[in-house]
Amino acid sequence: MFAWLERMVGRHKTPPSDRRTAIRRKTKVDGHLVAAIGVGWPAVVKAISCQEVDLVVGLLQKVGAPLTVRLKNRETGQVCPVQTRVTRTRLQRDGSWKLSCTFDRMLEAPEMTALALA
Repeated sequence: MFAWLERMVGRHKTPPSDRRTAIRRKTKVDGHLVAAIGVGWPAVVKAISCQEVDLVVGLLQKVGAPLTVRLKNRETGQVCPVQTRVTRTRLQRDGSWKLSCTFDRMLEAPEMTALALA
């Protein structure tokens, strides 16, 4: 009955935490980092690294779609617009969507510092 799960588990030899190439930082919903996607739709930043970001949004975005994300440090007002590509989508229980997006380029140290992530 769970053959599909056994196939998925057997597919990866290393645990997920060991496959990441950048440190991911989880953020709090009421935290200092907020985001807007596209023309200004609000998004909640759930986790971020120098290579990717996890967002919760109200609108479904297609996997593979390019997406402009404006990350903002609420404490300093510093804004960092970045181009991303949607790599995963998941429907949440409340009807919102969790998006995993990969940055088109890695965030540089000054950007990470400005967003208070370094």
